[in-house]
Amino acid sequence: MKTATNIYIFNLALADALVLATLPFQGTDVFLGFWPFGNILCKAVVSIDYYNMFTSTFTLTVMSMDRYVAVCHPVKALDMRTPHKAKVTTPHDP
Repeated sequence: MKTATNIYIFNLALADALVLATLPFQGTDVFLGFWPFGNILCKAVVSIDYYNMFTSTFTLTVMSMDRYVAVCHPVKALDMRTPHKAKVTTPHDP
């Protein structure tokens, strides 16, 4: 990961992969009309789902702010848009 943009895109991809991991459980719940996997897995799937909503929203917000700085303040962007700072501001650490 050499650029801040790549780190943000990787974080979105990781969040999407976690959504895909929980999708079969949620689909089964909708199809059957009840949760057959037990209480612990229910809490885990719901926790991952809420965490992913936060992560995706936060990452898209940070990406938007990053692009704003890059376009409107290009001189400041050289100092602010480093891979290290991108890793610090994202929920998933690649």
